[in-house]
Amino acid sequence: MGVSLTDYETGAKAKFFSPTAPTYTMRVGLVDRLDFGFRVANFSSIGGDIKWNFIKSEVIDLAIDPSIQYYHLGGSSSSSSDPVLEEWSADILRLNGVLLVGINAGKTLTLMPTLGVAYTEALGSYRGVTSLEIAQGSSGVAARIGLGLNIRASAKFAVQPEVTVLRPLQSRADEGVIYVIGVGFNIGKLPIYDEEAAPPPAAPGASAPGTQYPPSAPAPAPAPTPATQYPAPAQ
Repeated sequence: MGVSLTDYETGAKAKFFSPTAPTYTMRVGLVDRLDFGFRVANFSSIGGDIKWNFIKSEVIDLAIDPSIQYYHLGGSSSSSSDPVLEEWSADILRLNGVLLVGINAGKTLTLMPTLGVAYTEALGSYRGVTSLEIAQGSSGVAARIGLGLNIRASAKFAVQPEVTVLRPLQSRADEGVIYVIGVGFNIGKLPIYDEEAAPPPAAPGASAPGTQYPPSAPAPAPAPTPATQYPAPAQ
């Protein structure tokens, strides 16, 4: 994760990059085009989302993906008037509303722009003073935009590099930018991007639609009938 912002107390600009721990996400299909995701982010945060794929076509897919995330922050701080360090902690709740766009460039590649908003609320005696604490826990609304590539290596494995940028709109970090760069690995059953889905296999012992099984033998030719005069000649 990278941060570029202005310290609201001193006016000094701060830029830095901080690597994060891996994130695990599990997705479960609920009904057609609707699935639920549970995630453990950076081994320190939990969250969930519900994704609805309301438009699905050969070329473009659209989905909305509202999500919620929770994490805890804590530390110590002091001020110029009171140099004694004071412990503080806060529970951070973040809500996201994201529009996902999938542009299918083929059976193995999808371009994935994202657009949305995020709202962060710090609950507790939050007094973050470092640039990272301000970026992670400042309450307010942020605009977010991202771009990813979903590269499918097989039917059950894909690689997804992605970058997301957040611009706080009303917070202590309102003059900064937060950006997240990462690479995801999708393992498991993936969506099918063939132009035409193969027909479902016939049930055991059943014939394919439009086929008679076993094939019927040709109908026998009608038996010849003897010639008959009518009325019969008198004897």
